[in-house]
Amino acid sequence: MLYCTKCRAVSAEGSRACSACGSHRLRPVKNGDFVYLQRASEYVAGELSSLFQEYGIRYEMLPYGKGRVVSLYDMEVMPTDKALYVVYDQLEAARTLVAAHEKLEADAAETQPEEEEEAFNLRRAIAACGGAIAFILFIMLMSWLVTRIG
Repeated sequence: MLYCTKCRAVSAEGSRACSACGSHRLRPVKNGDFVYLQRASEYVAGELSSLFQEYGIRYEMLPYGKGRVVSLYDMEVMPTDKALYVVYDQLEAARTLVAAHEKLEADAAETQPEEEEEAFNLRRAIAACGGAIAFILFIMLMSWLVTRIG
């Protein structure tokens, strides 16, 4: 594997440029190198940080933008997102933990109680009715004003 000294990603052996950033500053990866694992929201980064500490995985967490201006209109990248880096010799263990964490999160989302979903639907229905009533009252007020003025 080759290590990009610009973005800290790993690329396949024999690559001429970094697969992540296109830089030509590649060298053979060393076991002590911190390599890019993934971008994560602040919340997920905190959870993964705890998980990595529990399993003894050495990691670094840095702001994802690294000084770049993050577009306010890009909903994919938030200014609070973090870039997670792990030591190369622990990269596969970190990937396994991340996959297990994502599976647990997905399972928890699937088993969400139906009462919460029903309560959400009830709130939406009440809000829609309230909006319709407000609109009708507005039309009635405008009609009344038109008859008074004109």
